[in-house]
Amino acid sequence: MQEAVVTLKNLTDDEKIKLQCKARKRYEADQKAIFLSGEEKGRKEGIEKGRSEGIKALILDNIEENKTEQQILEKLIKRFSLSQEMAKQYLHKYMVR
Repeated sequence: MQEAVVTLKNLTDDEKIKLQCKARKRYEADQKAIFLSGEEKGRKEGIEKGRSEGIKALILDNIEENKTEQQILEKLIKRFSLSQEMAKQYLHKYMVR
């Protein structure tokens, strides 16, 4: 009987350890997913910031070269695949005339 109690206790302890290991693995997987999500968000923000800076540079360069608003809009649409409305928004945002 004593031997059966010891065996049962060992099995119970093994199950507790297995559950703790599973919980730890889940926690580590969750932490990795959170990290990767944040990394992806940062990458997207960086790309968008770079794109905005490129658009701003194109607009300011073309203004310095005395290009018309229509010429600048056409370049924005062509080079950045913007809609007419988005191109206008950027143009008015960065225009310093």
